[in-house]
Amino acid sequence: MPNSLPLDSFLKSQSPIFDVRSPAEFNQGHIPGSISLPLFDDQERSIIGTAYKQESREIAIDLGLKIVGPKLFDLVNSAKQHIHNKEANILCWRGGMRSGFVARLLESIGFNTSTLQGGYKSFRRDVLKSLENTSIPQLFILGGFTGSGKTSILEQLNHLGEQVIDLEAIAGHRGSAFGLLGLPPQMSQEQFENKLAHTLKQLDLSKPIWIEDESRMIGKCRIPTALFDSMAQAKFIHIDINKELRIQHLISIYGNAPIDELVQSTTRIERKLGIQLTNKIINLFINNDKASAFDLLLTYYDKTYSHYLNQRKDKNLLKDLSMSFSQWAIYLRDLYQEQSKSKL
Repeated sequence: MPNSLPLDSFLKSQSPIFDVRSPAEFNQGHIPGSISLPLFDDQERSIIGTAYKQESREIAIDLGLKIVGPKLFDLVNSAKQHIHNKEANILCWRGGMRSGFVARLLESIGFNTSTLQGGYKSFRRDVLKSLENTSIPQLFILGGFTGSGKTSILEQLNHLGEQVIDLEAIAGHRGSAFGLLGLPPQMSQEQFENKLAHTLKQLDLSKPIWIEDESRMIGKCRIPTALFDSMAQAKFIHIDINKELRIQHLISIYGNAPIDELVQSTTRIERKLGIQLTNKIINLFINNDKASAFDLLLTYYDKTYSHYLNQRKDKNLLKDLSMSFSQWAIYLRDLYQEQSKSKL
């Protein structure tokens, strides 16, 4: 018989996690690292649900068995591709019939299986609770004008062993009107929260954590209130990188993007830029003068960020020291480790 595990035990297991909900349910939100193994596709799930509501539970079950029967061979083979220790974890929405059926099916051919008590619903409840109670006493915000390489410095800090929350990586968006260029479509808000909660659980929240300065929205993903409030109260470090270097950095990120996508991204902020400046930037992109285009864009972004920066309290302004991203990371780590020691 399959084991029925509480959430903590289920997540601590090293066995693969199979999510047997429909593709649409999985795409809306899932446990990070889990594998989609849908028992029914979206249309089949809708048909069975309608039968359950309009006819009866028995008729819906019979219909489900009829639909799933021809797919069992492929379902099992798909699962086998990911199982290496004869053990598998299975979940569905509430931890009911779908996960139970697949768990018993895999047990019947020699695998040891476990299901999640309460299913994905219990996982989501835990995510929301943890995000509501997020408190990070030693949070350092890394700020700077657009193109300063803040994300790259965070990556270097992470390589140095510092604790980092990379919100843009979690959200799958770089944060500006150009932030989705070269990236796949963003995930749902629900999955952003799932990934963020998963990241936070890997960290020691009592120790220093670095995070990039962000607006409330990263693309279409919204930073949860408790974390955003912590960011507003955190120690703020502004690195002042000269404009020429920032332009070069933006070209290194977006320079190979198709011209039509650069134009679309510029048009997206036309109301803020104004028609005249928007057209000028678009013409520069069309003429492949990307340095001048980004120069004009930075004029807009810098003005907006300067207004925000003037309102920030408890900020430490660090002037351009002509350092690489890795050198900046070492400098910041050593600077704040020394400050922390002096407070002890």
